[in-house]
Amino acid sequence: MSIKTARKNGTFDTSEPWRKKLCSLVPPKGIEASHFKTGETISLSRRIVALFILMTIADICDQYIDYQDKLYANENGRLEFRGDNWGALWPGTCKPGLWMNAASRLSVLYNLILRDEKLYMQERNKMGETVRLDRDEEIELVIPPVFNYCTKVLDPNEQIAARDLYWEAICSDDKKDRDWEKVEKVLLESIKKNPFVGKPHLVLTQVYLNMERYEEAKKEAEEGLKLLLEWGISWDKRMTWEVWVSWGRVMLDKAKENEWPHSAAGITKLGLVK
Repeated sequence: MSIKTARKNGTFDTSEPWRKKLCSLVPPKGIEASHFKTGETISLSRRIVALFILMTIADICDQYIDYQDKLYANENGRLEFRGDNWGALWPGTCKPGLWMNAASRLSVLYNLILRDEKLYMQERNKMGETVRLDRDEEIELVIPPVFNYCTKVLDPNEQIAARDLYWEAICSDDKKDRDWEKVEKVLLESIKKNPFVGKPHLVLTQVYLNMERYEEAKKEAEEGLKLLLEWGISWDKRMTWEVWVSWGRVMLDKAKENEWPHSAAGITKLGLVK
């Protein structure tokens, strides 16, 4: 609303609570920080701070699995680095890590910085000021699509429950005559609690294919692939992002064809290059 009001009426309200809070943490002039090795004071523009936040999110989501949860005693899912379990054995179980609450909080902060930067620039443009290189205003900041374009915070408890439900679904009995409706229910609950990752959708796709519910399989495959492409990384890192994308596309094709193999040999042949 602040940006729309500024565009429509040309008015800028710096007393809004969110702007006051943000500017108390990261003011328009930037911040000063100490170099972690030399202790030297370094001045950082607000746009550089925003880039650091964005790269931190990318770094966390690309690397973290449950091994880091053990290292830092991340039982509450907030990734506050309170523990120091340096003896944890790598790579652990490779269960998806509990990093998404922290990443979502950083994403919202990043979004707020961009919003305030936009307002700050509009106000300065109205006054006839030009781009200031000392604030790195030539750097274009963009909002990635994750967490609904960096507007949603994933509750840490919901994150934990969703991850554990997903793990239950894929690590339980995998016999062909298992109760697929029960697995469906578990995965739907996982997705409800954490709608921001694609892997549960893709596992649910295969469940629907096994049940010959092709329209539902198609819908889940499309949603799972969309989320995978938004992130560009693998949440369940036991398989690479590229493998997950390939598997999702194979399942989507089969869902569109209304067919799915019901033999081990048929599943194996899904990787056949035609």
